Amino acid sequence: MTDNDNKKEIKSKKAMKALYSSIRESAHAVLGAASKSSTSFEYAYQKVQSEVSQSIIKSFNENLNFLEYVLDTNNFEFIREIPSNNYQKFNYAQLLPLIAECEKILGLLEEEPREITSQFKNKLSSLREQLEELQIPDLGIIKNMELSIEMFEKGNIFCSVLLASRVISYTINQFLIEKELVKENKNKKSKKSYIELISIDCINKGIIKKNEKQYQSNFLSYIKLARNLLTHELLFFPNNAESLGILSNSITLLDLYKRHNELLLKTKKEIK
Repeated sequence: MTDNDNKKEIKSKKAMKALYSSIRESAHAVLGAASKSSTSFEYAYQKVQSEVSQSIIKSFNENLNFLEYVLDTNNFEFIREIPSNNYQKFNYAQLLPLIAECEKILGLLEEEPREITSQFKNKLSSLREQLEELQIPDLGIIKNMELSIEMFEKGNIFCSVLLASRVISYTINQFLIEKELVKENKNKKSKKSYIELISIDCINKGIIKKNEKQYQSNFLSYIKLARNLLTHELLFFPNNAESLGILSNSITLLDLYKRHNELLLKTKKEIK
């Protein structure tokens, strides 16, 4: 690559960073305005908010063609198009995945890694080793987790924690817990969350030993933080320590998931 080509590439990256940063801020502005308004919007106002959202989504999707020329193929495959729906009423859920994708794009376009502390670097190295040792066969999980660690190392922490939270959400849905436990929980006044039921079920089955501290309250707290980040609290932005906690406990969850699958395979073989 010539110096001239290199300058053009840097200029293109800067242009894409400015564009997707603007798209992200526009989405945040719409979400912020909606969160401060009355829950019972006038129909006309809801329609305007919906039209603005669709315009933002359209801008995001149309510029992906240009982005593909700037990012290398391995990185571009992580970016997904945002579905455009013609809602008459404003819907928070329309813009949340868009903001997440913008964060990923901005992280991948980062020219110079931002400095993180040596303590964080050591922890990230340890997490990478733990991930490799787990040997999870699901390629989707591995790709997302590797990129999450890489983004944290580059200083794009919000992008990192979104990827880790995505893995957490996916992994939780892969657990098969006893139907009787779910049924009992439905009949209780104070219901437990699904991740709490997973923890209880794994203790009952001997997957988790009672003295394994990593699966106690801190683990559940960080898994719930990841859930809040993705779907429950749109204005929640974790600090660096919380983000590292979510990333770390996503790998703890994967370890639990691996043990869970190993027990299922063992049980199936015994039945045969």
